[in-house]
Amino acid sequence: MPCLVVVVARTSWPPNTWYSSEPGLGDPRFKPSPMPTARFYLAAAQIRNGIVAAVGGKRYSLGISGANEVYDLLSNTWTSKAVMPMGRSNLAAAQIQSGIISVVGGEVSSTYYNRNDVYDYSTNTWLAKAPMPTGRDRLAAAQVQSGMVAAIGGSGGSVTFQGTNEIYDYSTNTWLAKAPMPTGRDRLAAAQVQSGMVAAIGGSGGSVTFQGTNEIYDYSTNTWLAKAPMPTGR
Repeated sequence: MPCLVVVVARTSWPPNTWYSSEPGLGDPRFKPSPMPTARFYLAAAQIRNGIVAAVGGKRYSLGISGANEVYDLLSNTWTSKAVMPMGRSNLAAAQIQSGIISVVGGEVSSTYYNRNDVYDYSTNTWLAKAPMPTGRDRLAAAQVQSGMVAAIGGSGGSVTFQGTNEIYDYSTNTWLAKAPMPTGRDRLAAAQVQSGMVAAIGGSGGSVTFQGTNEIYDYSTNTWLAKAPMPTGR
């Protein structure tokens, strides 16, 4: 059973509250609709305020999925949209700008891809854009600022626990290699802290399987800073 868990603040609803599609879990006043296609090793990204896309992944015996399912918080509904040009798992996704997301990297049968597929919600279409320079899976992606996405970390082939930091500029359809993340790792998460700054959190790397590492990338100076580690390494 696919599970959707939402943390949301609404008028008269208490803050710091979980809402879950699973029976008996979360605050019962709101039950998010479960994702139609159950899968793992997928990616998710905000398309615009209140709307999220769940893309790719695996479905056990059914194998790789190219599913693109979009959740609307206001209506509490899912809609199946145009499938990805190439299904894959262990990929990453991030919003480029409102209404447009980039889906990068991933793996199929131990082949590591550098694909960069861009989805436009307004036209429900995908476009293959300039490929990421370094093919890898188990990476993280985050919007750096409007129109730019960072693809960070991951593993690929013989090169595991990468610190690779490559930035995609949508306006020029080009990638730039930037200062590598100090602590190379995969299975991490990344998110924009504020425009121009990204946090890369957690993951696995080397002898430390579950990391609490929290490193902040500043695009304006092309530098990383180690910040307070996450309390629970994972």
